[in-house]
Order: sequence, then structure tokens, then C-alpha cells
Amino acid sequence: MNLRLYTIIILLGILHTGLWAQAPTEQTIHVDTLMVFGNKKTRDEVILREIPFQFPANLTSEDLQLIQNRLYNLFLFRRLQMALQPLEDGRQALLIIVDELWYIYPVPLLFTNDREWDKLSYGFVLTHYNFRGRHERLTVGGWLGYDPGFILDYRNPWLGKQARLILEMEFFLRRIANKIEPFDEHHLGARLAIGRKFTLNFSGKLAFEWRRIRLPAEAAHYSFSGTDRDLAPQVSLELRYDTRDLYEFPSKGTLLNVVLTRNGFTRRQANFWRLETDTRLYLPLNSRITLAARNFGQFNRGQLPIYDRIFIGYAERIRGYFNRVMSAENLLLHNLEIRFNLLPIHYFSVQNQKLLSSFAENLRFGIGVSLFVDSGIVWDRASQLALKRYFTGYGVGLHFFLPYVQLLRLNYARNDRGAAEWIIEGGVAF
Repeated sequence: MNLRLYTIIILLGILHTGLWAQAPTEQTIHVDTLMVFGNKKTRDEVILREIPFQFPANLTSEDLQLIQNRLYNLFLFRRLQMALQPLEDGRQALLIIVDELWYIYPVPLLFTNDREWDKLSYGFVLTHYNFRGRHERLTVGGWLGYDPGFILDYRNPWLGKQARLILEMEFFLRRIANKIEPFDEHHLGARLAIGRKFTLNFSGKLAFEWRRIRLPAEAAHYSFSGTDRDLAPQVSLELRYDTRDLYEFPSKGTLLNVVLTRNGFTRRQANFWRLETDTRLYLPLNSRITLAARNFGQFNRGQLPIYDRIFIGYAERIRGYFNRVMSAENLLLHNLEIRFNLLPIHYFSVQNQKLLSSFAENLRFGIGVSLFVDSGIVWDRASQLALKRYFTGYGVGLHFFLPYVQLLRLNYARNDRGAAEWIIEGGVAF
């Protein structure tokens, strides 16, 4: 499987979608106003600002689905329902009825690092996903085990009603196992990001980050400062265009994300530029089948320090070569999936649960299957960028939508050398 075949499949999907676009125009319903119920903590404005319509308006079924998807993408609600309600004055209202999630999680942590089950971290973190009822996230906590650390993090995705500003602040302390040599790095740092939502789908951010990296004495020769401590300031600009219907498991839309970063500013710091691009396309072939494609790239110019190398085989992987680690100055990844919805998501409740009843209501379950192809390459020199140097894997996956879990995936993959492997992961592949 190569890029030429990817292109043919995607073009077929576009043609199929284009034929669908010629279907007869849908009937519309007239809505004069909106009414929100069930939001005990979430402020009305957080919900209403996500709705891209001015009322009164005539809405199609696709418009109603768009409203529902945008509200689910807030990750504040377990379930959301809509209904039409005639009012006494002759107008018609669209009722939005939400079932809020539990927002404060003072819970123990247990998570994997680098997508490997033998790299477990454990600890305790307190997270408020809906601080002040304004969809602000406040996190404080720490963890031990693999790559132990501490974090204090605040994120506000919408500051000011009309200004639509983005504010992110983070302080972190981490011990990170170096991925090339057998020693630990000690990172102390802070990050500040300021941005703006120009539209509901397009945003930009300017971020400033400062890190102090301490290396063990025996690894001091890897530093740029001439000592065992490096300072690594950076400035980055991020542009994001996102029209995906559901972030959790997209079936329609596009994601374009570009990040340009300048690292280091003095001779005693690692000086390099990094460009990261992430492009994703989701084409619905019918109500239950979606073609999903992704291209991801990281490109660097300048000398990379040992603590800022890029890899395939950790956060980014090729199914079929899941445990194969590759590192260089640049990388490209291509992913293609055809996703089939076998059992649409449905909700159920466990009866007679008086204690913690909110945890036993509106539980969801669904099953899907996918056929996938992953392919990737790393290179230092342009002459190394060739199709014969790509690593490619393919296979089939089962997707389980479970209560309290966004998604659990079971994949069976084979690579272009005939080796096979089973992979269990949480969350959508892309």
C-alpha cells in the first residue's frame, strides 16, 4: 500500500460525497428561540455561544445535528437531547436538554506513557473541567512511576463574550527518561499561551515556554550550555481550522493544524526551527461508513538537542511496527481508515441505584470496526526521502464505546514484512 493508492481511495471518497451533495434540498423547521434545561453548573452562555445560528431561523436536520455535535465537543455533557416546543404566544422554541457530567475529579491517576502498557504512571490529580461553570479547566496534581512529575494548569477556551480570547497557563516539573541514552532528564518549566477564536472553527495562539533541563553529570557533554543545565526558551505560533463533527470519533469534517516554533535565542542554547503539520479529512460514504485520512509531519532546521529529538515509535506509531522506534530530524506519517458503525451508540441506565445515581444513568455502549493502513518515514537528508524507505502496516480494528471510557480499540495489524501483532489502546487513532 503506497501514497498513490491512498490518493485513489480518497478521490473515490470525494466523488462519492460529491454525488451525495446533489440530493434534494431538505425541508426546514422554523425556530424562534432557544431554551436550555438541565445545566445546573454550566452557564447558559457557554452553551449558546457554540450555536452558529441567529434566531429566528429555519433549520434543517443537518443543522440540528451540527448543534448537537458542537455541544458534545465541549466534553461537559453525558447526554444531550433536543425537542421542539410550541409557546403560548405562537412562537416555536428549540429545547436543549443536557445531562451534565461530574466535573470535579479528585481521583487517583493510572496512565500509560508513549502508548506502552509497561510504562505506567500513578498518582493523584484534582481536575475541575467546568471551573466557575464557564468551561474553564483547572488541574493540579502529581504522579510517580514512569516519568514522574507535577503540574499546575489553567485553560480558558473563551475569555470575553465578544473578544473570544484563549488563555492557557501551565507550570510543570518532570523527570523524563531519555529515549536515546540510559539517563533521566529533569525538566522545570512554565508556559503561557494567548490566542483568539476568529470564528467558531478557526483559531490562533501565540505561546511562550521556558524550560530548564538538568542532565546527570555523566551526560553533561550533551548540553549546549557547557554545564549540566540547559535553558530552552521557545516561542510558537499555532493556527487551527477544525470542522470535525465529533472530536471524540469524527465521521465528517476537516482538521488543519500548523505549529511553527522557534527554540533557543543565544549561542548557549539549542537553536532550531520546527514546523509541525497535522491534516485530517473525514468523508462520510453513507450513514454508517466513514473514510478517514491523516497526514502528519514534523520538520526541523538546526541542531536538535538530545532532549528534543523526534520519533516514530512513541507518541506517534505505525500499527504493524508498533514497537519499532525510529528517530531522525524529520518525519512523515500517513494514516488511512475505513470505519464501519456496527452498533450505533445507545444509552442505558442501571435502575435502583440510589447511591451515586448520576454515575448509573445515561451510560453508553456502541461497537464499530475499521480497516486501516499506516505508513511512515524518518529522514535527515533529502536523499533519504524515498518510497522504498517507508514502513507500512495494515489491519483491522474493533472499537468499543463504553461507560466512563471515550473509546477502547483492539487492533490486529500486519506489516509489509509479514509480521503480525495485537494492539490494545484507548481513544480514536486520529
